[in-house]
Amino acid sequence: MTLATLSYILAEGDQNELRFVVIALVVIFWIIGAVAKAAKRFAEQQKLRQNLDPRQREEIARRLEAMKQMPRRGVPVPPRRQLAPEIALRVPPATFPVRVPIGRKPKRAPSTPAPPPILVGQVAPQIQKVIQETVAPITRGSSAGANASTVHTLLRPGTLKQQFILTEIFQPPLALREARA
Repeated sequence: MTLATLSYILAEGDQNELRFVVIALVVIFWIIGAVAKAAKRFAEQQKLRQNLDPRQREEIARRLEAMKQMPRRGVPVPPRRQLAPEIALRVPPATFPVRVPIGRKPKRAPSTPAPPPILVGQVAPQIQKVIQETVAPITRGSSAGANASTVHTLLRPGTLKQQFILTEIFQPPLALREARA
């Protein structure tokens, strides 16, 4: 039988019984082939086991016993390396982000109550005070520079990506920007 004849038989609507017989035969041959393949593999393994030397059998048995006695914990994790004391003083400890379990919302800080309303007569002295505080001269030594921990938290791939996205959002579209030289 050719493939065209087989497809014609399977496509006919009047011969449902023949269609089921052909499908059943295909399934039976497939099952018989799988069983024969498994039996052949099993026979090859038995033949291989019989051809082993007694020393090789003892070695395999000893390894199997050792594997059975080992606790199953998955992939073994190598121990963490310790830094030399002089290097440990220069390198900040690694901090890992806290993961929030999926399905739970992070807890929000309690909101502060709104300040009481300010009367018009009280505004002027407060404004004068704020102006005096902001006009105070700023010296170079009074402003604190960024320390290592601040730079470390800001220069991460996630925060840099967010900063880049924000700069792109507030710019005009690429087609409307001026051409670069």
